[in-house]
Amino acid sequence: MSETMFYMTIALEEQILKHSCCYVDNFYNAVQDITKDYLKSDEFKKDEGLLDSVYDYIKNNRRLVLYIMNKEQVRDEEII
Repeated sequence: MSETMFYMTIALEEQILKHSCCYVDNFYNAVQDITKDYLKSDEFKKDEGLLDSVYDYIKNNRRLVLYIMNKEQVRDEEII
């Protein structure tokens, strides 16, 4: 799970936190929860590279990812 969490951290920083910040302890807990959900998802079971499937998971589950990261108050244009 640590390798998956590493790639999840990279993807979250690039796709979600590019123009904002987050407390480190909150971020670690969020990455851990998101990774657990990712490991149960359909994207994880696809036959593609780990980083590609992590990016697909974040793209397809953006609302859940933002909710887990305590960003419930997001604007509609942030949710793709």
